[in-house]
Amino acid sequence: MLRSEGQARVVGEEMISRANRLARTHTGIDVGHTGSAGLAGLLDPSVTEFVDRGQAVVVLFTGIDRHDP
Repeated sequence: MLRSEGQARVVGEEMISRANRLARTHTGIDVGHTGSAGLAGLLDPSVTEFVDRGQAVVVLFTGIDRHDP
């Protein structure tokens, strides 16, 4: 983040849950809530000041859902 002058974002639980539903629905990946938190940050409306229209971004899904069977 330092090299690219990026910034960390803090989002609420509702946005994290929304991002997780979107990630699971549209990718079929069994990603957990913490694993899809990066998508929640990208969905935050305040990010529009940092991401230009048409700009490519990368979101990593870093953890699976480990719910009890």
